[in-house]
Amino acid sequence: MTEPLEEAEHSPYHSNAGKKQPLFSIIVPAYNVEEYLDECIESVLDNLLDDYEIVLVDDGSSDTTPRLVDKWAKHDSRIKAIHQNNGGLSAARNVGITTAQGRYVVFLDADDCLAPWALNDLVDVIREASEPDIIITELSNVSDVSRLPSREEVASLNALLLCKDEAFEYVFTKKPHTWPAPQYPMKRSFIEKAGLAFVHGILHEDICWTAEAMASAKSFAAYGHPWYIRRYGRDGSIMSSVSVRHITDTVGAVRIALDSPHFSGLTERRADLLRKRLAMSLFPSLRLYGRLGGAEKAKVAACVEENLGLFALSRKPAHRIFVIACKVMGVKRALQLISAR
Repeated sequence: MTEPLEEAEHSPYHSNAGKKQPLFSIIVPAYNVEEYLDECIESVLDNLLDDYEIVLVDDGSSDTTPRLVDKWAKHDSRIKAIHQNNGGLSAARNVGITTAQGRYVVFLDADDCLAPWALNDLVDVIREASEPDIIITELSNVSDVSRLPSREEVASLNALLLCKDEAFEYVFTKKPHTWPAPQYPMKRSFIEKAGLAFVHGILHEDICWTAEAMASAKSFAAYGHPWYIRRYGRDGSIMSSVSVRHITDTVGAVRIALDSPHFSGLTERRADLLRKRLAMSLFPSLRLYGRLGGAEKAKVAACVEENLGLFALSRKPAHRIFVIACKVMGVKRALQLISAR
């Protein structure tokens, strides 16, 4: 049983002095991010709370990222440098998890930043919600990370303890961005007990991770303040690329998630919410179809035809029309129509 959190002015979590285990392990996978890494790490070091470690994982970068990783590890003893052959985002995060010593795990992409108050607010949420397994938050999407609102513009802390039904209803029916792993700080002991790990070798691995984590967790807190600053539209990022894998790997991730043993104990209501939200995730990437080459289009058409039953799990009217169109006029024609919208 974990120790209760004390009040802020007496809490051991507000000081790193004399304590072996940090409250937070901030896992930062880094692959060819020389332009952004310094800004990312500086945003953590600028935080009002300093009870953390940074696990900085160089995933076989070919630019100056490895040197920057070593530079930061020499600069601050709280930063652990790890170098590995390129294995992808999942491999880097999994290595970070096994290395982490903190009580809570926070995932931070190397081209993103934390607000100066991020960790201080999270520790207040942890206290108010009696150390939940998962903290459900929102990401702030910006093209310029300097355009973050000042702390004075942000409303007072509003941490909300949720039961599992409430958490499922919110995450899978109301949340604007369901899957990105960084928006879910998690208790490390929960990750270990549930046996959670990121799936290797696919894009959109966050779908499997978040679905399995939500299914396995027992306690949740919701926190609505801006704290994680996600840079969108960066040239060279995975999400800005056009690739057949954005479609085929999304299908693969949804299938892996639906087959997960972590879902065996869910009530029918929770399982239904999760199934529908997973199916909805299949559709956004289909808009890329029109930008693909002939061979790639053939791969997508075959993938959709083989997995049309998954697409049919979504109950959104537009998605149901797409499935009917696939059956009536053929998958290729239906894909042409949806990618032209």
